[in-house]
Amino acid sequence: MGDKIRIAAVVGMEQCNQRVWREVKDLIGQNAELTQWTDQDLEHQNPEAAKAIQEADCIFTTLIQFKNQADWLQEQLDQSKVQTIFAYESMPEVMHMTRVGNYVVSEDGSGMPDIVKKVAKMLVKGRDEDALYGYMKLLKIMRTMLPLIPKKAKDFKNWMQVYTYWMHPTAENLASMFNYIMSEYFEVNVKAAKVQEVPTMGFYHPDAPDYMKDLNHYEKWLHKKNKASKQQNNIALLFFRKHLLQEKEYIDNTIRAIEAKGLNPLPVFVMGVEGHVAAREWFTHTKIDMLINMMGFGFVGGPAGATTPGASAAAREEILGKLNAPYVVSQPLFIQDINSWKTQGVVPLQSAMTYALPEMDGAVCPVVLGAIKDGRLHTVPDRLDRLSTLAKKFSELRHTPNHDKKVAFVVYDYPPGMGRKA
Repeated sequence: MGDKIRIAAVVGMEQCNQRVWREVKDLIGQNAELTQWTDQDLEHQNPEAAKAIQEADCIFTTLIQFKNQADWLQEQLDQSKVQTIFAYESMPEVMHMTRVGNYVVSEDGSGMPDIVKKVAKMLVKGRDEDALYGYMKLLKIMRTMLPLIPKKAKDFKNWMQVYTYWMHPTAENLASMFNYIMSEYFEVNVKAAKVQEVPTMGFYHPDAPDYMKDLNHYEKWLHKKNKASKQQNNIALLFFRKHLLQEKEYIDNTIRAIEAKGLNPLPVFVMGVEGHVAAREWFTHTKIDMLINMMGFGFVGGPAGATTPGASAAAREEILGKLNAPYVVSQPLFIQDINSWKTQGVVPLQSAMTYALPEMDGAVCPVVLGAIKDGRLHTVPDRLDRLSTLAKKFSELRHTPNHDKKVAFVVYDYPPGMGRKA
């Protein structure tokens, strides 16, 4: 064959997954020259990213949510000759960049059409706060119908098929995704393997042979693994499925740290939009002493929020009220490296996204577990101990009779010496 196909992948919040992208580059290297960029390259207008985008034969982009980043990306596309662009899970301006054969996204790039929203809502019994979760269920159903899509809608079918690969982002699936694109749009004689599917939501434990689909199956496995688990208190964990598939070391380390304190971890992976659904379906049906949000986003809707104003607030009050347990946010810094964390602390963007939004849900006692090192998420031992100790202390306090508890008051004395004291 002739020159390799030049592919530029522009993916938001992807600083911590460099190992996976290196594997993908190796897997498709015979036919493609793949470069991978993040939203921060758009934010800082990286000239190397600009050159790669302008010279690309194909663009794959997702999770771009800020207008200044979208505008800069569009400026680079205007200077390129690229004809094939796959865009997903981004703001309307980015979705409208989609160019897959004859398939384009509507002018407003507004995501779900009204009829799709209605069907998605029906799948979750009319709950506004679950509409995005319903959309994910609908996409899963639509993927099973891909073989039935008529030939005249081939390009839409291919756009959906590429998204199916992306929804299961192992290195092997991503390599197959790019092979599929090259075979369909660049006449490259390469075969794309079928998607290796992973559940969108479920329980995970590093010692378990497989994922578990619900609380009942997990508890049975846990009791078989540890006979003392029935006498131990439960700590619930919510984390990203994508990280489980790509960078799960920090997840495993957190589970081990919780177990080391004599507690039962209830570790649940979600795609992001259905974290509150998992809590409602599973955690409200057992006793937990703490819920730890490791997603770094709000409780309802994750990075996407909700489709109806006010639905998030009502849902979180209902579910967290039923849980009636401390709610803590803790995870590594997804967009900062270790050196940045040590020298600058938590930067404003990371702070707003990771802590400010969950605090609006009622989150307390945030714990940074680590940061990016060599393109991977690393945890720091004393931070893991800090989180597991908090879980242990809160659990013990929860089971201490009220008459044995001690309460301290901290009075804000400002101006100094002149503050009102009760």
